[in-house]
Amino acid sequence: MKIIKNDNMDNINNNDEINNNWLDTENRTHIWEIIYKREIDNLNLNDNDIKAKQIIKTRLLKVYELVVIFSSLSCAALVGISDSTNDNNTIIIIHNCVRGYGIVSSSLGAIVSLSSCMIMSALPQQYIMEFLHVFMKYSNIPVFTSVFSIFAMMICACLQFKSTVMWIVLPYSIICFFYGLFVYNSLRKKLIKLIE
Repeated sequence: MKIIKNDNMDNINNNDEINNNWLDTENRTHIWEIIYKREIDNLNLNDNDIKAKQIIKTRLLKVYELVVIFSSLSCAALVGISDSTNDNNTIIIIHNCVRGYGIVSSSLGAIVSLSSCMIMSALPQQYIMEFLHVFMKYSNIPVFTSVFSIFAMMICACLQFKSTVMWIVLPYSIICFFYGLFVYNSLRKKLIKLIE
């Protein structure tokens, strides 16, 4: 494998101060230069170590890319749900509140997942396990917001109808939601048993 080095890369001083200003494009360029340098240094690591870290990074990115897509779709679905046709004002208020919380929650999940994907994509592979330990503090936010968004969509779908249909469909929706959680929990337990 041949690595092409830019003459400017030799002049990178990793001790240069890096600020956290999101708008500083020169600083962003400098960060990418440092990442490039670290990736070159990383190629000297054990080949298996590089492959293992790449696998972890790729899987994490796939999971949270899916969460970004799903959160965006959930948000769009909740925005697109028509107003409730129910005659009861309390049901209409509940419908609108659940819908609003679902939209905000799915947006939060998308923001956290998108931020995580962007940072992980830029992260040199040699630091993926250290980053993973920090990232895990926030990793449940997208998962829980996605689950809540699904629940909000199901409840809103039920609350759209007149009272008679709503009371017929609502229990089925709740059973389906909890059955979905049961399936996830069963598969997760099996995964844990397999990797122990």
